[in-house]
Amino acid sequence: MSGKSLRVRDMKRGAEMIKKGKSMLFKIVIFSCILLVSGFVFLVITFFVGNPISSIAAKNRVQRYIQDVYSPDGIVEKSYYSAKNGYYVVQTKIDNEKINFKYSSNFITDEKVEAYYQKRFDNDYIVACQALMENTHLEFPANIFVLTSVITDDDYNSNIEKLHVQQKMYLMGIRNYDKVISENDSNNMASKIASQLLDKLGDQYNFKSIQMNYVDKFGAYEIVINNKALTLDQLSKHTIKLDVDNIGEEEKVFIEKLNK
Repeated sequence: MSGKSLRVRDMKRGAEMIKKGKSMLFKIVIFSCILLVSGFVFLVITFFVGNPISSIAAKNRVQRYIQDVYSPDGIVEKSYYSAKNGYYVVQTKIDNEKINFKYSSNFITDEKVEAYYQKRFDNDYIVACQALMENTHLEFPANIFVLTSVITDDDYNSNIEKLHVQQKMYLMGIRNYDKVISENDSNNMASKIASQLLDKLGDQYNFKSIQMNYVDKFGAYEIVINNKALTLDQLSKHTIKLDVDNIGEEEKVFIEKLNK
């Protein structure tokens, strides 16, 4: 074969390889685009209707719960995802009564259990606040909300007090009328009050989350903790002083009066 023929052959092979390379690159680009679009669509669907696997878990968890706690004949009829609240609403039928439960991240919200602990807490809270306000300038809000969730460990009981639960406290609006409080004490007061209140309430609750607001002459403070041990150290670490722009008008007026 002549040198010219060899060059022609090599050129043809080179052209074929370039063509195959471009074809392969095009396929890779198309495949990548399909994956990206599919992933985006899945994320959008998940945001609005929830994860299919989580939806199945919600139904199964609640099914087991209602049969062990309420009735072996209890059934799950359907469930849907609340994108606004980030949990699944599971609709059930127990002894011909339709009852809704909420499921999120291995926790079930049962309105009956929640009401039971809220009623108990209301009484204990009053006693604890009276003790904390004695010989102080503190003022606590009259009513606060406690969210109680049942831990889905499959160790259930028809006796509410034997269920494994976890609570979150929404303690908004604590005021301190002390005009001679030091700034250092002010910085530590929110965590100190929260810790003392939890101690007063005792071990009949299992608080792992808290959202709290406290205000005195030096400003407003906030504590937000989710799913952690509410030790004094953790409460202190998660205490932040709010910027003026994030303080309500009533709180601003309160602070101004204390500084006159």
